[in-house]
Amino acid sequence: MAVYKGYKTYSTDSVGSDVVFTDESHHYQGMLRAMDERKDERDRVQKKTFTKWVNKHLVKAQRHITDLYEDLRDGHNLISLLEVLSGETLPRERDVVRNSRLVSWV
Repeated sequence: MAVYKGYKTYSTDSVGSDVVFTDESHHYQGMLRAMDERKDERDRVQKKTFTKWVNKHLVKAQRHITDLYEDLRDGHNLISLLEVLSGETLPRERDVVRNSRLVSWV
């Protein structure tokens, strides 16, 4: 049974509990979904823009990344980027980085 009061619809579910449905709540949920979609799009654009910026600098070190998160994860490309930006050579511990990355997958 439903009783209409203004913009709210009150209903009883199979257990006998009152459930409130409002047109406003559906509108609010739609707005939240739209905001999430815009945030996802903004995040995608920022990731793409930053990836292009990183590649612009990494070309000087003869390196390239395709996925910002994965390709900077082991630290080698990140160190190369820092070297290009700072103009200094930084120490690299190849075996330590590789072993710690393998351990994180276990």
